[in-house]
Amino acid sequence: MRLTMLNMEDNKIIKLLEDSNEQNKPDESLIQALLEKIDFPIDPDYWNFIENHDGGQLFFDNNEYLGLWTVEEVIQLNPYFEGDPEMDNYFFFGSDGSNTGYAFDKRNGGVVSIDYIEWGEVEPKNIGDSFKSFINELSKK
Repeated sequence: MRLTMLNMEDNKIIKLLEDSNEQNKPDESLIQALLEKIDFPIDPDYWNFIENHDGGQLFFDNNEYLGLWTVEEVIQLNPYFEGDPEMDNYFFFGSDGSNTGYAFDKRNGGVVSIDYIEWGEVEPKNIGDSFKSFINELSKK
């Protein structure tokens, strides 16, 4: 699997993503169901990942963890807080394994972190303007 926008300096990120999955490619019927659920221009690097890997776990050298949800989880968990109109702006795809969720901001395509516990009290934090920049940023923390 190659991410379309990664360059040679990103070999470490490519390796992390290639090694992140212990599962097979997602079932085609789940991919179709996900396509029906997506109501914004999805990041091509994320889409490339999800078409080829049904979720995954990334462990960065800096002790950061990223759990990328399976296609079924992405379908089931969006919208994350159903009934909250503000949550309609976000499309979740993973978490840090604790109280932080990661989502695409549908309004601009960027990636944000959202503290589930503090939702409504604290604004989502912008982590990158794309899936690639989000992965790069997590690897630096």
